[in-house]
Order: sequence, then C-alpha cells, then structure tokens
Amino acid sequence: MAERSKNFYEFGYLDERFETVLSENLHCAICSCVFKDPVMCKNEHCFCRGCITKHLQNYHTCPSCNQDLTVESLADAPRILRNLLSEQRIRCDHHERGCEEIVQLGNLASHVAVCGKAPVVCANEECSSEINREDQFRHESEECRFRKVKCRNCEEMGSMVQDIGTSLGGLCEHVAKLNTNVEEQRNEMKTGLTALENRFVGMETRFEEMGNRFENVENRFEGMESRLGEMENRFEEMENKFENRFEEMENRFEEMQKRFGKVENQLLNVEEARFRDGQHRAVYDMESARSDQATPAEPNCDFKYEKNPNEYLYVVAGGYGKKGKILNSAEIFDKTSHSWVQLQPMKTCRANASSLVYNSQVLVTGGNSGDSDLSSIEQFSRNANPFVPPCWSNLEVNLPRPLRGHYSVLYNDRLIVLGSNGDDKDHSYLVYEIQLHFPFTTKILANLPSSTPINGCGVVLVNEKILIFGGCAREIPDPATSTNIICPGTANVTMYDITKNEFKKLAPLPYE
Repeated sequence: MAERSKNFYEFGYLDERFETVLSENLHCAICSCVFKDPVMCKNEHCFCRGCITKHLQNYHTCPSCNQDLTVESLADAPRILRNLLSEQRIRCDHHERGCEEIVQLGNLASHVAVCGKAPVVCANEECSSEINREDQFRHESEECRFRKVKCRNCEEMGSMVQDIGTSLGGLCEHVAKLNTNVEEQRNEMKTGLTALENRFVGMETRFEEMGNRFENVENRFEGMESRLGEMENRFEEMENKFENRFEEMENRFEEMQKRFGKVENQLLNVEEARFRDGQHRAVYDMESARSDQATPAEPNCDFKYEKNPNEYLYVVAGGYGKKGKILNSAEIFDKTSHSWVQLQPMKTCRANASSLVYNSQVLVTGGNSGDSDLSSIEQFSRNANPFVPPCWSNLEVNLPRPLRGHYSVLYNDRLIVLGSNGDDKDHSYLVYEIQLHFPFTTKILANLPSSTPINGCGVVLVNEKILIFGGCAREIPDPATSTNIICPGTANVTMYDITKNEFKKLAPLPYE
C-alpha cells in the first residue's frame, strides 16, 4: 500500500527512453509523455493515471472534452492500447546509473525489480551509503568500513548462504509469475487482433454500400442536368418573348411621352397667360398682415416669367393676420408686374417661420402654430404629372428641434439654420446643418458668439460666408426684478465662414 501511494502521482515515460519514436496518439495530453498506466474518460480521452488524478484535485472536468469527470468515473484504457504499449521497447529506469538493458514496457517492472543497477542502502549499522544492487554483497562484506568481520567457518556464514538461497528461490517464483503474465498478455493481444479484423471486415462492407449510394447520386445528378437543359431552353424562349413585348412597350411609351409633352406645353401656355393677365389676386390685407420672412427665389425657379429670366421673386409664407390670427397663406411677388400671386394654402398655420426656394420648390421651415413651436418643413412643388396640380407636402426631414424666429440659408444642397427666438429659456444659439437629400443627416456646426444678436437681425449668404448684422442684443437677467432686460438695437456685424467653421467680427454698421 505504501509503494502504491508513493507511485500514485508519477507521470508518463519520457520519449528519450524508448528505442524508437512513438506515435503522438500514445502520448498523454497533460504531461506530453508516453502513457503510464493509462485511463480514460467516458468519451475515450486517455491520460496517465497520475496526471489525470493530479488534475482532478483542482478541476472536475476532462481537459479534452470538458465533460464532468471524477476519479471514480475513470475507466481503464482499451486493452489493445495497453498491449500496444507493452510491446514498446524501453530503457531501464536505472539506465543513468549504467544499466544498458532495453526491455519491453510490459516487462519493465519485473526487470527493475531485479536490476543490478538499482540503488540500495547498505544494511550495515551506521552505514547509509547508496550502492548498486549488484555491488551490495561485495560492499557489505568487503568494502564497507562498518562491516562485520566473519569467519568463513562460523555458523553465521552458513546462515548468510541460507538467506541467499531463500532470496534466489523467491526470485525464481517471481520470474515464473512474470512468464505467466506475459502469456496472458499474448492471449489478450490475439483476441484484440481478432476483434480488429472483424471491424475491418465491417468497414469494407460499409464502403461497398457507400459506393452504391454514390452511384445512385450520380444517376440522379445526370437526370437533374437533363431537366436543367430543358429549363434553359424554356427560359430562352420566354426571354425572346419578353424582349419583343418590351420593345412594343417602349414604342408605346415614347408615343405617350410625346402626347404628354404637347399637353404640358398647352397647360404652361395657359398658366403663363393667366399670370400675364393678372387674373390671380391676393386675398389677405397686406397692410394688416405681416410676414415672418420674405425670401428672394432663385432665378431658375418655376415661378419666374420667361420674358425676364433675371427677375427675382419673393416668397411670403404664414405670419399674423387681423386680430393676431396665425395664417397658412403663401404668396409670391412678381417684380415685373408688381403684383402678388397667391399659392395654395399650407397644411399648417405658421408664424415666425423661415421660407426659401430650393430646386424650384418653396420650403417653409419651423414657426409657431399658435399652440406650440414646429419642427416640420413644408414644400410646395409641381408634380411630374401635368394633370396633377402643384400642392404642399411635408419634407422627409425635420428641423433638429421646434424652432421659431430662426434664420435659414441654402449652401450646397444643405440647409443652414441659425438661432431661434423663443420664450424665456427657449432661445437657441446654435448653428445647424441639415442635408436636404438622402440620408438627410443633421448636425450642429457651431454656437453663435454672445455678441451676435438673434432677434431682428439681417442674415445673408455671400459665397461661402454668412453675414449677420444689426438686430437687438441678447436679453440679460435683472437680479433685482428676476426678469429679463430687453437690450437696445446693435450695429454689430458678424461673419461666419462655413468652410472654416469659425466666426469673425467685422466693422459695425454706421448706425444701430
């Protein structure tokens, strides 16, 4: 029991001790040495008994498959693996002490038990020298300085000889047992080889079955190829038919386009005559109503007359009417005839909104509906179908937040929105950039400087710079009354460079 406890945690055999290089399949996954007393888990992963026992002191899973594992659930490795290991030739445990014997691994234990190079301790009292087993007798009887000198004729010599005879008898019995074990191992190896042969026969049968299945698959594949050829022929026929029909539809579409062009030209001529004759009139009293922002339209918008292409139009959208009523009207001013032309009413009544023209479309942004500030953007555009009249619709993108009293300019298909004049703490001093086409991204460009007014100022885009001039300075809180002090007008002029994203203070106006 003591000897088993001593060797219980020994690891595998080093590769250098074997006469030939062994396969990696005969190595332990923990110590990377050749198996020593191999055991396995339920998934047949093999390890040295000492290695896996040491591993299970800290972990409770198999190192290879990570399944639950305990010392009690370990099983002996397959007999064929043990027999294969037993046949490998290995050097003696004491080859470093001079033993040159190379024996089969299955006979290693029996050889080590009688190896002459095995270390032993001198049996003489007061002597603790470690010597080889084969030199033990000579050392104890001739060389040891603590040996007992005995007479050759005394009885003690006889008892020593008797002890030696007894030891030799026990050694003979041990050799006989070893021979019996070797014979049993040979029989087990024969049984294992027979089982392997049976498995090989079964594998050959399965390979034949797989060959037959592959032949069936090939036949089915040939049938599919023939069907695919038929489908390709049918597809070509259908493609030819679709091409002929597509050509016919193209011809008909061209004819319809010509007809629609003629109708559209007629409608445009009628509309131009109505504008020229001044048949439209403004329905709101312009003296009692005020607009939030009148924006000059671009020279190439749809609302200008062709007789003077350089003449600009002005857009008036929403505002306050009589008795403070918020309006949803929209009008354009024709400078050639000095008259206002009314558009269709907007969907939402808006005051303090900002309007402009983008790609021949009137845009009205934000404002106040009377109940709350707005973030929506309405657009007025002509329909591609000449039979559908122009109308108002909501743009796909909104302002980043509800705004009123703000200012907006167009720059490279982007809407630049500056400031907002709200109530109390609802003022906005930010500069936003809104993309007017997909993906309609919105971002904050900058904060307006504290010296730049946001109420009653003028805003104009010059090349890549925005000029902000005049207006009322920002309100400041009065500590005595807890109200805001309304500041007077200012002559400040601020320039915002869009490309550099920076503000610059310019020379002030000549008057406030």
